[in-house]
Amino acid sequence: MAQIASEDFRKCRPLLRKWQKDLDNNQEDLILETFESMQGLKEDSFVHEVFEPVIRPFIRNINFKCEWSTDVLEASVHRKRKFDPILQGRKADFSVYLPIRGNKFYLLASEIKSADFILSNGNKIALEDWDIVKLGNEMKDIIDKCIYDGIKSNDLIICGLLVEGFQCRLFVMDLKYEAIYRMILLGKFYLPRDSSDFGVLPTSIERL
Repeated sequence: MAQIASEDFRKCRPLLRKWQKDLDNNQEDLILETFESMQGLKEDSFVHEVFEPVIRPFIRNINFKCEWSTDVLEASVHRKRKFDPILQGRKADFSVYLPIRGNKFYLLASEIKSADFILSNGNKIALEDWDIVKLGNEMKDIIDKCIYDGIKSNDLIICGLLVEGFQCRLFVMDLKYEAIYRMILLGKFYLPRDSSDFGVLPTSIERL
């Protein structure tokens, strides 16, 4: 799709429509719904109206489960309760996991700030630094919990998505070398700002 869009974006319409038809009935309007102006959306609305329609088609497997900002990361709870059994874990803004025999094997963790929050924040750089550190810690906790549950470290690759307004950065983390957690930037893409900004979708799809 990215190659077609680079030549003539109008040719993407049939592909997007086919993609839409392949989604289940509850998600049928995700990709082609008309985006109203998204600049003023608060974080919860931003996540569900801008972020979720783009990410949802990539997690269609019925075995995948999603958690939102109200859910505590089980991997984070596991680490913190080694030190104090009453401690609570971190809450990622969005995460995807695969439940197997009572355990949650996380594939993706995301930290998300709405465009309105980014624009109104007077100390943007410090905020972004904090979110990327938080995301890195969440990914590390996930790797450690997976190893505790029996997965070999050489086989582990965890994804992380940092959303700063309409800008997204996709990371992976591995533990191929002892005690070295490598957090690697795979790419950057953008979410649609309104109904005239669907031109960013091919790059978003390619990165994801």
